[in-house]
Amino acid sequence: TGAIFARGSCRALKWVALCMGVVALGVGQAQAQTIDAGDATFEPRGTMVTIDLGMLVYGGATAKDFMVKISPAMGDPTDNKVTGISVGSRTNPSRYITLTVTSALASGSDVELTYTQPMIDDPESPGTDIPDPKRAITADGTTYVAGVTDLDIYEIDVPPMLGEVADVELVVDVRDQRFLPRATGGNGELSYTLTGLPDGLSFDPDTQSLSGTPTAPTAEGGMTATYTVTDVAVTTTGRLSTADPPAAGQAIPRTFKIVVKPKGTTPTTGLKVMVKSVVPASATVAEGGILDVTVTAEVPSGTGTIPSRPVTVSFSYMPADHAEIGEGEGADGADFTVIGSTVWEKIPLKKEKSEATFKFRVEINRDVDAEDEKFFVGVKIDDDKAKLNKNVLMIDDSETQKYTLSLPSAAKGAITEGAEKATELTLKADPKRTMNIPVSLALNPNDPAKYDLSALSASMFGKDPGTVTATIKAMADKNRTDDTITVTAYTDGTLGNKMELASLDIKVKDSNPLPGVRARLVDKDGKALDPQPKSVTEGETLMLVLTAVDKDGDSMKAAEKLSVSLMAAGTANSMDYRLSANPVEIAKGSASSAAVDLMVMADDDVGEEMLTFDAVVSGDSKVGPGSNSVMGVLSLTIMDGTTKLVWAKTQEEVEKAIYDAKAKAAGDDEILSPGEMMEVMGNALFSAAEGATLAYTAATDSDAVGTSTSGGTVSVTAMKAGMAHVTITAHATPPAGVKILPQSEPDEASIMFPVEVGLEALALELMGPGDDMMDIVEGGMAHANGTPGSAMITVKANRAVTEAVTVNLMIDRTMSGPGLTAADFEVGPIMIEAGKDSGSTTLTAVSDDMEEGMEELVLFGVAEDNAGMVTGDVHLHIWDAAVPALPIIAQLLLGGLLAVGGYRRYRRR
Repeated sequence: TGAIFARGSCRALKWVALCMGVVALGVGQAQAQTIDAGDATFEPRGTMVTIDLGMLVYGGATAKDFMVKISPAMGDPTDNKVTGISVGSRTNPSRYITLTVTSALASGSDVELTYTQPMIDDPESPGTDIPDPKRAITADGTTYVAGVTDLDIYEIDVPPMLGEVADVELVVDVRDQRFLPRATGGNGELSYTLTGLPDGLSFDPDTQSLSGTPTAPTAEGGMTATYTVTDVAVTTTGRLSTADPPAAGQAIPRTFKIVVKPKGTTPTTGLKVMVKSVVPASATVAEGGILDVTVTAEVPSGTGTIPSRPVTVSFSYMPADHAEIGEGEGADGADFTVIGSTVWEKIPLKKEKSEATFKFRVEINRDVDAEDEKFFVGVKIDDDKAKLNKNVLMIDDSETQKYTLSLPSAAKGAITEGAEKATELTLKADPKRTMNIPVSLALNPNDPAKYDLSALSASMFGKDPGTVTATIKAMADKNRTDDTITVTAYTDGTLGNKMELASLDIKVKDSNPLPGVRARLVDKDGKALDPQPKSVTEGETLMLVLTAVDKDGDSMKAAEKLSVSLMAAGTANSMDYRLSANPVEIAKGSASSAAVDLMVMADDDVGEEMLTFDAVVSGDSKVGPGSNSVMGVLSLTIMDGTTKLVWAKTQEEVEKAIYDAKAKAAGDDEILSPGEMMEVMGNALFSAAEGATLAYTAATDSDAVGTSTSGGTVSVTAMKAGMAHVTITAHATPPAGVKILPQSEPDEASIMFPVEVGLEALALELMGPGDDMMDIVEGGMAHANGTPGSAMITVKANRAVTEAVTVNLMIDRTMSGPGLTAADFEVGPIMIEAGKDSGSTTLTAVSDDMEEGMEELVLFGVAEDNAGMVTGDVHLHIWDAAVPALPIIAQLLLGGLLAVGGYRRYRRR
């Protein structure tokens, strides 16, 4: 459904147009909407047309994407254009598009509006145009459907428009006058009524004023008054629709409160709340984020509270009003949504002027561009002018601006030396910029004698124009070499620095390139062998022909005389072949050379060799210097004819013999430890020609193992921890009466395998001075009865350690006496030095003044750095040196017992 709005000389006329037919168009096609102006007379300028698409839409279409055709038209037809467009956004889609058309319309005109979706270069397939997805008026980004039918034009009813009426506060015995708002719109004259007035007040409908002297205060909450505007008459012109005629006598009521306060109180309706400051929580807010804003207002003196005040929030972003915002840097109204209520409820009044704060939130909407935007937040309460925050705010855009420098797709990223026409370079931004920036191009290497980079089509780049272009051209340098140049786009950065936007590497193809070549083996008549041989035996002679080929590998006639040098690049060298001609010539105008003999030489080496030829193509020096290298123009395997006397068995057989010998020597712990020896039979590793006898030698690259041989047995003995590689060589002696042709080493074969010598896992045992529990006395000195004052504690390892190991002694609190702590004895850690298998330390009981009698001490060990498992523990009895006095007879008996037994154990384990 389309709607056309026109304004007559006296009042607004709204015309609704219903449209017939269905037009379904693909993306990038034109959408036409034809509207019959009917019998009405239209204002020549500013016609609005609304198109209902019947579905939710959003998009980034602009006015210049639309074309208007009017027939018949008055004035200059080129002036028929769309000056405004309203389309739903991604955050707030709509089913309508509204266009403002600046055109000269005559009665009975046909108005045809055509929208064409703009095209862009496909970033995934440069050079291919695709519809711009960000400039589509579509719900799904691809297509939309609109309806078109015949018009049925009629005048519709225009109801009066009346805003809300603010509450009124008055004071008893104080005369006052208040003017109520006037209504707008309607089809005829408007009348006003006011009901629900307190005593002493009256209403004048001609001036819309409430006046008088209240005689008594109202109850809490005040009285509800009803203010009504009525459209008393309807006049019509033009053609009417019987389906929906306008209604007469429409009434619009508005209710508000009238509060009459006692004498001496302060009316709040006349008080002004003035904004002092607007403070955002942050100077930067992300696109799609939330900005918290605090408003500080100055509240006048008074009593009670102000019931409510509307807080008007606005945004300022025009460069003309703010020096901090450049052209194109400002946001727009679509970037903001105020969240929550903006009505300030119950503002407290105080005896003196005071300050109060109000907070609200702003949601930053997402847009289709990629630039950061600047703005100010303005707030007005009762002020005549909005108060702005102090410093400019920035929206941090969520999209990244991508810049591309490109050649036309047909160029495929390259230009050719000496080309008649220069090649165009284009700089684009995606998404398209919304403000201009200065831009410049630089060339590397910058060689004016070889390259010509033209000036840019514009010094500013962004909103207008959307792209900038330049041209690049390369002069012929006659060096036979393709070059690469780099063009970089810059814009001005901070402190005079340049900031790179985009860069493009361009291949410069030489104007006189040398061709490539390929080699083919041919018969005596020059016909290519089919299939081509892949091998040749020493002593054979083959014939080859070289053919010039283009970049695609297709044969071509040489544009100049070519000289092709062949060089061996495989395992075979110049001693393994002879060519009857080298370099090989290809005459100008010919595609191939004459046949050349390739003679493969017989040698004394054992084994196959790979003969691979690389080619270097040179041309006529008068045309230009340089050459073209072509890798691998021919590859042949040279089969050897020498008979070997000895050779290693298969990989599987050799590995099995070595692994079995290792496993047998290592034993159950699977570790080859020092002193262990592995033995392997030579005939398990090598095979020999019939009648040949074998002898063996062995060598190692490390002193971790030693090697020896005895007859057909090779022995490898582990010496110390480490890694070694053992090489076993079999030497063959030919059978008597057989003469072997001279060879470099036809009678030797070797194998090599790794041997790792490991160490047994370290195990540590903690031991006391004896097998039984030992008694020691406090103080460190032996008692007169023979009880020692210290004990020796030892750690024994299962083998000599390769580096120092420290074992710390810890008290076992679960098994030791409850009164014992680490303060009751002194003992240091036990260290086993590198190369040794044990270490010891001395424990001394500390003397104190407490009478403790005898207590049991149990110690266990922990190796530092998890060097090894420590087993065993040490049990000791600590005797108190301060034994309380005993009766004489008890002391004599104790002394006698100790003298007889020397020192004794109080308890044995």
